[in-house]
Amino acid sequence: MIKRILILLTLIFIMLSLAGCWGTTEIDEAAYPIVLGIDAGPGRNLILSMAIANVTASNSGTEEKLLTGVRTRVFSTTAPGLFAGLNIINSILERQINASHLKMIVFSEAFARRDIEDICDGLTRWPQFRRTIYIAVAQGDAKRVIDAIMTPNEDNPAKFLELMMLTQGYIGYTPRGQFLKFYNALKTKGEEPIAILIAPRINRFQVNPNQIPELPSGAPSNANIKDPGNFTAGNPPLTGDGPIQLMGTAVFHRGQMVDKLTGNETIAMSILRGEFNRTFVTAPDPKVPEQIIQVNLKQSKKPKITIEHHGGNYIAKVQVNLNADIAEISADKSYELPKYLPLLEQVVQRWVRHQCLLVFNKAQKDGSDIFGFGKHARWLVADWPAWQKLDWNSAFQKMDLRLKVNVHVNQTGLIYNKTVVKEGK
Repeated sequence: MIKRILILLTLIFIMLSLAGCWGTTEIDEAAYPIVLGIDAGPGRNLILSMAIANVTASNSGTEEKLLTGVRTRVFSTTAPGLFAGLNIINSILERQINASHLKMIVFSEAFARRDIEDICDGLTRWPQFRRTIYIAVAQGDAKRVIDAIMTPNEDNPAKFLELMMLTQGYIGYTPRGQFLKFYNALKTKGEEPIAILIAPRINRFQVNPNQIPELPSGAPSNANIKDPGNFTAGNPPLTGDGPIQLMGTAVFHRGQMVDKLTGNETIAMSILRGEFNRTFVTAPDPKVPEQIIQVNLKQSKKPKITIEHHGGNYIAKVQVNLNADIAEISADKSYELPKYLPLLEQVVQRWVRHQCLLVFNKAQKDGSDIFGFGKHARWLVADWPAWQKLDWNSAFQKMDLRLKVNVHVNQTGLIYNKTVVKEGK
């Protein structure tokens, strides 16, 4: 009997000890940064900025409600390192900083061109840091991006950022941009990291009244300047009430930013990486060059990539397979007819091929394998030590790309024959 009582008491003690939440913090007792910005400071210092949402117990329960603050406060300080900056900011905060709901980290271009590898290493050691956040490079100061986001979205900036990033997946002008992919590429041989390009739009209805957008160097000679894909964030001729713009890619070599890609170049990069979803592209009309055609381009399946080694040279054989739906044909031509569809497919194929070769040549000049071709070349060496000894960066810069693009137009819209006119009696 005594033995049964002891067993029962032991079980009760175990259940009570497991049921409690030891060491928890109330929701309204922590400060939750939504966006973290890092700018280059004097010397080797950095300027740390963060937007923190105030949270009250009344709006707790779900993550969306959790991050809906009464108002959002922006803090900024100069410090020798990230965590020293957190300490300084926390010296005037009544709540301890908790980064478990951080949505985005933004580096200024000046800081990104310096080197961000040490900062990334520190972030991954932070127990509260989630690697699913987005990483971006600001065209200008990172703090200006934070100020721009907060101004019209003070009540729920977290939801605003979530929707912005979700929308970009259907546009194609930005890479996926999660920190996890960035950090894996940073620490992996055979691939280089990339980040989102972001620009603040402080004025409500114009980017910059004194700025005249110019066509970026290296753009195709027949490119239409009205095509927004030929620009990077903050540069297209654009008006409207939007606080920030995401467009283009920041290219890194190891932890240092070395170049930028335009929107169209980003589309091509995503196609070669197998991460492309869909977007609208604009190409010149094959019969009426001053007119354009627009198609909704989609990835039908991931590209087939094979790396070969012949006589000391590396060759990348890439086959891309895409589907295209007709969106608009400016000229009075019936490309939707079966006999003209091959011509339309050739136009889109040439556009994709040109953009892919353009971005590949740019990446080679930068010495940055942003396509991850090196991951497909590992089987060419006998073992891991041989792969570690291989100078893949030099091999990539001398590599030949043999690209095959297949585009199939399978949906022509509701119009079957555009030129047919039925006259009434």
